[in-house]
Amino acid sequence: MPFALYERISRSFPLTRNVHLQGWGEPFTHPDFFKFAQIAKNSGAGVGTTTNGTLIDRQTADQIVSIGMDVICFSLAGL
Repeated sequence: MPFALYERISRSFPLTRNVHLQGWGEPFTHPDFFKFAQIAKNSGAGVGTTTNGTLIDRQTADQIVSIGMDVICFSLAGL
């Protein structure tokens, strides 16, 4: 999702309880993922995502904690 579209959608976040950042594919590959998460968190909504976990290294884990993400789901789907 382009950042400009996300900004428009994010105006509604204060009206929600939770924002779950998920789509097709691994969310941590999106270059603006943590910017998206921070905007959602700043709105007062709970923030979550679903990941396969393979891209969570120390830096990613630190960003997750720094933002204060509320929910991280791990997908166990495979081949």
